[in-house]
Order: sequence, then structure tokens, then C-alpha cells
Amino acid sequence: MRVVQGEENMNRIQYRRWKNFALRMADHGWPEKITRTKQHKEIVRPAVEHFFDLIEHNREPSRIRIESWDGNRPDYRGAQRFNWGYRAKMESCVGDEANRIIGEYWNPFYYAASDRLYEKWDEQWGGRIRCCIRAGLDMVSEPSAGVIGFCKEDIERMYPDGAPKWIREPWGHQNGAWRPVQWEDIGTEEGLWL
Repeated sequence: MRVVQGEENMNRIQYRRWKNFALRMADHGWPEKITRTKQHKEIVRPAVEHFFDLIEHNREPSRIRIESWDGNRPDYRGAQRFNWGYRAKMESCVGDEANRIIGEYWNPFYYAASDRLYEKWDEQWGGRIRCCIRAGLDMVSEPSAGVIGFCKEDIERMYPDGAPKWIREPWGHQNGAWRPVQWEDIGTEEGLWL
């Protein structure tokens, strides 16, 4: 588990880190036997890029309003500009919009008569896309440990020159009381809650 101290809402640096982390995860977050497949390359990274394209409005990301996967700051001036690529009547959180974008734009079975095909595609591909978006967001903003199943080795594969300081610090264990753990002391195969 990781703790992030910082501003109430996302700043430009956090936004860049979020997008960079999500794209790196799309490219290298899983073992190479998975990420080098044609389907993975044609679905996961393009869908993550598309998600970030829809966040932007007038070439400026609407990131100032984002607090976490499940929450936005509704009172920020200029709220009407936060529209995810369409004119929204109500404010949606990142998680809801990720689900909508993945389903409507990327799942080829969105209009299919069978829910089974839609759900099968979503389990395989939609889950990976969500992992990239949510893990990156949780790493830079309000951590919720919403993505599991990754280990230190996966992060190091994403950052071959070494994980940046903002990722390496602070980690810890939550067994009763919080105990900090140094990145170097985390085992390569030890699971991380991103």
C-alpha cells in the first residue's frame, strides 16, 4: 500500500505522471508474452490513449477537478468544461467514464444481442484498460489500492532505468498500524496494491 501526500486536486505534474504511468503499464505492465501479442497492442494502449484524449478540452486536460477514481470536485469554477468528449448533463467520475468509454468505443460486442460476449471481452480487455487507468490515477492521487495482481517486478519492467522517486516512496504495510517500507526492501515478487 502506498500513501500520497499532496494537493486536494490533481495538478499538472500529477496528470503527466498519471498518463505516463498508464501508458507504460499498457506497454509493459504485463509479461512480454502478453504485451507483444497483436491484440494487446491493438486494443490496450490505443484505448488508454483514447481515454486521455477524451479528458482533454480545448487542448487542456480537465484534470483540475479529478480527486480519485470515484470522486471529483464538483464546485470548481469552470465545471461545465469537464465533459469527457460529449456534453454531459451531470458530472461523472473517472471510473464511470472509463467504463462508458471502454464499453461504447472499444468493446465490439456493445450492441450485440449476447451479454456473454460483451462480458467475455470486457473481462479480457476492458479489465486491462481499467488497470492501466486506475493504477496510474491511484499512484498519483488518492490511493485506494484499487488494483491488485501486480508486483514490484512489473513496475520495474515499466521503468527499465529505475522507478522514479514518486513511485518508490512511500510504501508500507497496514497490519494494525502503518509501518513504512523502503522500495529496496520490497521483494521482486511481492504483490503491490496500486
